[in-house]
Amino acid sequence: MSIEVACPWCHGHFQVSDSEAGRQTACVHCEQLIRVRIPSHPEVERFKGKKKRKGKRKSESAPVAPATADPFPFPTAVPIQSGSSYSVQSAIDEGEVDFATKRVSQFAIMAAAMTTVGVAIFLGLGIWLFGLFRTPPAKDEGVTRTETSGPFIPSFPEMEKQKTIRNRGVDIFGVDLKTDTRNSYNIPAGSMQLRVFMPALKDLPEHAPGSLTCVLIPSGGPDFFHGYALKPVEQLDEFFPYVSAGMVVVHFSTDGELPHAEYKNKTYFWDDSEAAFRKFAAADGGCENARFAMEFVRQKLPMVHPGRIYIAGQFSGGAVALQYAAREPRLAGCLAYTPCVDFQKQIERNKIPAIRQDFIKLLQDFAAQNSPAVLVEKIRCPVYLFHTKQDEEFPFEDTQQFSAQLKASNARVVFSLLAAQASDPAYDHIEFMNGVNWIVEDVSPVVLPKAFDTIPSGGAK
Repeated sequence: MSIEVACPWCHGHFQVSDSEAGRQTACVHCEQLIRVRIPSHPEVERFKGKKKRKGKRKSESAPVAPATADPFPFPTAVPIQSGSSYSVQSAIDEGEVDFATKRVSQFAIMAAAMTTVGVAIFLGLGIWLFGLFRTPPAKDEGVTRTETSGPFIPSFPEMEKQKTIRNRGVDIFGVDLKTDTRNSYNIPAGSMQLRVFMPALKDLPEHAPGSLTCVLIPSGGPDFFHGYALKPVEQLDEFFPYVSAGMVVVHFSTDGELPHAEYKNKTYFWDDSEAAFRKFAAADGGCENARFAMEFVRQKLPMVHPGRIYIAGQFSGGAVALQYAAREPRLAGCLAYTPCVDFQKQIERNKIPAIRQDFIKLLQDFAAQNSPAVLVEKIRCPVYLFHTKQDEEFPFEDTQQFSAQLKASNARVVFSLLAAQASDPAYDHIEFMNGVNWIVEDVSPVVLPKAFDTIPSGGAK
């Protein structure tokens, strides 16, 4: 039995054997590859071994329409060998789905997939742009801004009570900014710690609002160019004179502490010192830590009078206190015990190896902007200076000269010079006792203008 085929390319007609049904063949006229249709004839159904469908059977004598070639032939670029079997789905082989329907279905699937991918890309781009340009609320950031768009103020966690020293009448609390997940550790002072010393209550449930004086005390040590962690518990005696006088003490760490307590290898010391200095300088030489401590007191300690907040420091902590006093007009006063007041002279005394010229240049630039000797004319609050003649780290002559310069622009300066070492048992903590008495005898609390309630970091420059 033969099948008549009409070529869609040259419109010629020819016949092929019925065994070629559903296969590719070449036109005898133009030699183009075409596919032979399967004729809808009972004989073909029997040839394919397909079961006869139930219902009225078509007449045997019904005319048979000639098979036509596929109106959508394969492109000539596709290498198809003549006479090879047609490798498509069985449904097409059986004639249930023609090739045109299959091609349309493929286009529909591809179009749907491309549409889905396009929509996903469009939505993703929209979400990214929304997050890029939107202004998130401060509470979601874990930080707040002042009304004058000043620097960030962290979210302070609640104080955790660490211990009570009954014979001293002191309650000690701890605050770690890292425990508040709303804060960012990457900002200067973002991971600092505070320790609060509070006069213990006996009969009252809590201190009356605005009834206490507060003293901020930064950590300090013999080196002015890096920060220090909180002092260990066994070295807390210097804080008790203030608490015994009914004051609140807020001791805080400064950024850029050295990772080791002792260095046997000087090379490692200078390597670590340079890395620590960069963190210390990023925190404005500890002033950013002091600012956070000030904001903590104003937010979390309602018993402290906002006009009676002092800052006091020893050694490099005294330098931090003087620097912050030059930047913060809200302070009631500043106390500096044996401070480092001239950074430039101290750089020369430290005898930094010549190979560290880059580090020396960084220190000199820092000293030119942050040394108390440079900021002397900006310190307007009352100042108490204490030094000993035998001090080995910072010569008393520097503080004596600094005091004279400070008095030229500030009439409220007291300089106390002790002939013996302050560590002498006969003078145990005499510098702190003198400082406490100076605070008690100080003038009335500072009257803060409303503009100072939201003053930016560093105060008035």
